[in-house]
Amino acid sequence: MLHFKRKRLLAITYILLVSLLLTAAYMVMHFENPERLIQGEWVETGWYLEKTDSKARHSEWELQHSLREEIMKDLELFNVKVWEFDNDGTIKAANNSLNERIEWYIRGRGHILQLVREGKQLESFQIANIDRNTLELHLNLDLQVRGVLKIKLERKGYQEDYAEKI
Repeated sequence: MLHFKRKRLLAITYILLVSLLLTAAYMVMHFENPERLIQGEWVETGWYLEKTDSKARHSEWELQHSLREEIMKDLELFNVKVWEFDNDGTIKAANNSLNERIEWYIRGRGHILQLVREGKQLESFQIANIDRNTLELHLNLDLQVRGVLKIKLERKGYQEDYAEKI
């Protein structure tokens, strides 16, 4: 049977505790999280209706331009094609068409994107997928639409980099 002196056991416990804390701190600081991933410029690649009837073909899921315009007529922010998420927590149109301050927050467990203007919630999205080059948002609007409105975005410059590699 192993016998440890109390001082040695205490030293081993401290070493394990410190190494565990350093490992956790390293993981938090260096691994990707939604707040870091979302920062930068994103280009809309499409708007889709998802989870429609199972008989519908995928090509029918793409949102018609007229329906998109009707949905977005009151939401000026979404009529731009490029979104820029700054690291100071603000979002703006890349073409600077909006002069107002709109803030973005990641809520929940990193799956809710919330846009706030002057302390009032402007819009809320569910982040369905996010990685370095793609962002997929589900829009929560009060519509009589069957299915979920999905917005797909790609990081600006990703398509050019991909084309250069090929």
